[in-house]
Amino acid sequence: MARLPLMLRWPSIVGFALAAILPFLFVSIPPLADVPGHMGAFAVQVAPTDSPLFRDFGFDWKLTLNMASQLAIELLAPPLGLFTATWLLSALSPLITVVGLLAVSRRLNSGAPASLPWALIFIYNIAFLMGFLNFTLATGLALCAFAAWIGLDGRRTVRALLFLLVVPSLMIAHAQGGAFLVVWISSWELCRAEGWRPRKWGVNLLRDMAMRLWPLGTAILPVLLSASAPGPTTLPVFRKFRMIFETVHDQSAFLDISTVVASLVVLAIGLYRGARYSHGSAGPVIATTALFFISPGRLSGTDFVDLRIAPYAFLLALALLDWRTVDLRTRRWVMVAGALLLALRLGVTTISFGHYERSYNSELAAIEKIRPGSRVMNLSLVDCDIVGWRSPRTEHLANLVTPLRNAWTNAHWALPNVHMLQIRFAPGDYARDPSHLVRPDRCVDYTVPFQKRGRHGLVETMPHLPLQEVDYLWLVGVQLPDGVRDERLNRIWQNGKSELYEVRRQTASK
Repeated sequence: MARLPLMLRWPSIVGFALAAILPFLFVSIPPLADVPGHMGAFAVQVAPTDSPLFRDFGFDWKLTLNMASQLAIELLAPPLGLFTATWLLSALSPLITVVGLLAVSRRLNSGAPASLPWALIFIYNIAFLMGFLNFTLATGLALCAFAAWIGLDGRRTVRALLFLLVVPSLMIAHAQGGAFLVVWISSWELCRAEGWRPRKWGVNLLRDMAMRLWPLGTAILPVLLSASAPGPTTLPVFRKFRMIFETVHDQSAFLDISTVVASLVVLAIGLYRGARYSHGSAGPVIATTALFFISPGRLSGTDFVDLRIAPYAFLLALALLDWRTVDLRTRRWVMVAGALLLALRLGVTTISFGHYERSYNSELAAIEKIRPGSRVMNLSLVDCDIVGWRSPRTEHLANLVTPLRNAWTNAHWALPNVHMLQIRFAPGDYARDPSHLVRPDRCVDYTVPFQKRGRHGLVETMPHLPLQEVDYLWLVGVQLPDGVRDERLNRIWQNGKSELYEVRRQTASK
């Protein structure tokens, strides 16, 4: 057996995996946009039955296709504490993805994976940085499972029995992670099968595929048994091309867009110079790319379905491209350039995590002013377009009042039959996400009536808030402009960017 390239030997895999968690060593709360929101829901999930949280919240355990972190927190929070357990889950996500990707590459591209460093760049992708914790955990595990499927090709009985459990488990962890596994395995098996080209399809091929893939049929069981409900579905065709260039959306529009362009150039150079996909690896690459283009932006109420897929098309395309037929000089240049860009981006991300840690500490100082068991109305600023490329990732920071103060806030996700968190205190239209989000004026189309818009400005939102029913108004990343005041509001904290107001309750006149 030919010796593996240095990058695919286990000491290197361990090194890459540990490097993937480097940014997390400088933070206590992972600066992934949705993670504070998850922590708020976790607080209700693990709260004792006599907790004051159950005045305003409920938690309904039910089978859904989005449970990876909830199940993990149920095991990890009691011994580690909620904050440490969430930190660990967040850090494990890129680590697992690195291990899974390199394990797949060992199986399918152990010759000359010159573009592998370029693939590793896409570990810190937009879906991960947005804090889609269940999705990224499940997809990292799906890569590991895909490698296991390939490795067990000579022990098909053992593999079938194992995957009767693995496939539905991944579907429960997150539907897209489970679907990825089914797509990757099916496309790989089809692409390497004799007579796989469409013009040669026939009964023999279909029978052979059925004999190989039947364990994947268990993916349908969680779908049939889950407490899911239909929701809106949209297909934003023209937005997809923009999504491609937002795949590693992080700190700098120039660096992030240039990274995607450079990766596409590397793929083009490789294919032009004779690099190829071998051992059936073209199947998962083609299938994942096609899945991105045909997937809706929103599926049954779940947002960014297609945006989550794009990074994994890049991951597989770059990791599985076999450069053995390309001249050594070109391979070395590609590998060195990828390694340098990977190091640069990891350094930028690590530094940015330190900045986010300081920003979070500054914002969370407001919580010290909030009484335990209170009700906190939150408005958080979210920017738009390229001007707001670097996100402060504070849109769900207010959710931390729930674990830190046993307090209610309107920033939680709580869609019926989608989330297990339930909202018992529901003041009108300001009970749950996204009622807490406000936009800069340049992002709002004020020609459309307020109730018919998804984007609202701070000033126009103020008269609609049910302030009489809450104890505090917490503005994150935005402040009330001069001249916009409510006599019920008493400012008790500010840090130059954000404000906290205590609400004076007005008594009805007799």
